[in-house]
Amino acid sequence: MSAAWRSVGILRPEEGTRPRMTSPTWHPFLSAVEAPPGTWTLTAQYESTPYAVVTIVRTSDGIRYRTEVRGEVIGYGLTLALALHRAHGGWLRSLGPGGAAVASWGATGPDVGRG
Repeated sequence: MSAAWRSVGILRPEEGTRPRMTSPTWHPFLSAVEAPPGTWTLTAQYESTPYAVVTIVRTSDGIRYRTEVRGEVIGYGLTLALALHRAHGGWLRSLGPGGAAVASWGATGPDVGRG
C-alpha cells in the first residue's frame, strides 16, 4: 500500500475491504451564530445578510423557538436543533423554482382513469 493511502487510513478496494461510509455529520447548528443572546442567525457562505433567524420566545405553551426565513415566520420549534433544521430546510426550499410542474404528465384529460 502506498504511503499516501496509508496516511489517511483508506484502503483501495483491491487491497482489502472497502472504506466504510459514515453518516453526515453537518447540522445547521454548526452554522448558527448567537448574537445577541437568545437570537441565532444562519448566513449563507457568500451572503452578507442572514437567511434565517431563530429567536427564543416565551409563549402561553412554554418556551419556544421562533423560526424566520427571509423575514417570514415559518413556525415555532420545541428545541433549538429542530428550529434550526426547519430554518435551513425552508431556505433550501426557497432556492428552487416554485409552483407545480409545467407539464401535466398525463394526469388530466379525457382518458384518465380508463383502463
